[in-house]
Amino acid sequence: MIKAGRPRIRGMRFLPVDEPQLSELDAMGLRRSPIPAERYGLEKDVWTVNFSGWPVFCLDSTSDHIVSQFCGAVPLTIPLHPAAEWFWKGRGYID
Repeated sequence: MIKAGRPRIRGMRFLPVDEPQLSELDAMGLRRSPIPAERYGLEKDVWTVNFSGWPVFCLDSTSDHIVSQFCGAVPLTIPLHPAAEWFWKGRGYID
């Protein structure tokens, strides 16, 4: 079995956030979240900060291609770059 913090793929290692620091982050309003052991072949879940829902910003000059690719992995919760608006309209999520 692979030890927690050592995934089986691409030579990466998940770094856990220890409980004292998680508690401090909780107190600041940040949420904790596990990296699931079963998904990544770990011995146990690895606890970290949940970054979902954080706003993402880009320059007006960011290419439409980059923004479109990024939108495929991000939920719609922020004001949109023109290419992002095109992406979501094209998939029927917004009018």
